[in-house]
Amino acid sequence: MITDQATTKRPRPARPSRGRGDGTGDRRPAEATRATEPKQARAHATRERLLDAFAELLYERPYAEISVADMASAADLTTGAVYARFGDKRGVAVALAERFLSTSFERMDSWGAQDRWASATPREIIDNWTRGAINFGRMYRPYLTLMLDDRTLREQHTAIIDHSSRILARLLRNTMTQPVNEHFDGDVEFAARAILERFELQDDEESDARISRLIRRITGVDE
Repeated sequence: MITDQATTKRPRPARPSRGRGDGTGDRRPAEATRATEPKQARAHATRERLLDAFAELLYERPYAEISVADMASAADLTTGAVYARFGDKRGVAVALAERFLSTSFERMDSWGAQDRWASATPREIIDNWTRGAINFGRMYRPYLTLMLDDRTLREQHTAIIDHSSRILARLLRNTMTQPVNEHFDGDVEFAARAILERFELQDDEESDARISRLIRRITGVDE
């Protein structure tokens, strides 16, 4: 779903073939193709290992205090491995944010596709969504903070909030007993987005009840 656009190098032009004029010289033996598969798998595993190590470090200290050497050491690799795959420290941050965005969308879509919402009341949906959103924010606070602190990553942060808000609006529209107007989805999305952005700045024990209550009032769901 996401590509490392900020760190991906521009592809080099293909070199002229030195094979036979009929094109058969360009064909790679099946054995050679198979031989590249383990190498690609190892490269992918190394990349994921570096991202996992960086993610663990984010739970220990702020991004500004993490160096490339720290990332390499945590992954039991060399600093050269980091530079070769991501270019620099910021390249690792971009790749982690994009991976997180992809997995977050998958998680949210899976939640929104559950059969139980077809028979749930609007209040049950709002309460469940609110608890899930708060738990998500608390569990992945280092990722979200990373996105907020880097201006170029804020678009991913906004995308996560927007995606979650659209799922809530869709589920509510499908279960509301009273007809809704053409502004319903937009109003729900705006309210949910504003509340979650505020939650980023102030999180306390009352957040769950406060957010749920505000969304119910905005959508007209009985208290």
